[in-house]
Amino acid sequence: MLVHTFTTQGRGSGIDFEVEVAGKTILGYEIGGWTRFRPTTAYLRIVKDGIRYRGYYSEDGADWMPVGVYDHERLTDIKIGISATNDSNTDKPEIPADFDYFCVAKLP
Repeated sequence: MLVHTFTTQGRGSGIDFEVEVAGKTILGYEIGGWTRFRPTTAYLRIVKDGIRYRGYYSEDGADWMPVGVYDHERLTDIKIGISATNDSNTDKPEIPADFDYFCVAKLP
């Protein structure tokens, strides 16, 4: 998962590259896959090459910055999609999220 997030746990606004295996989520900030990001618009990209997954973010959709890398040999039944959530902050109001574009493509 590549997430544009805001956390109240001291990290603030950022991009988090997480992985979930067998129902357990490993958060990007726990293993070096998190970077501070303040703009409200984020472009996100995941590139898969063999067993390697690379996460990138951009402010403009043209200049991409790496956010994390995961190698995983046994990922099966991979899910692809987009979502927005207010996480576990049920006492907070919902936050609007707009998705302008979603694409799954095989790169040359």
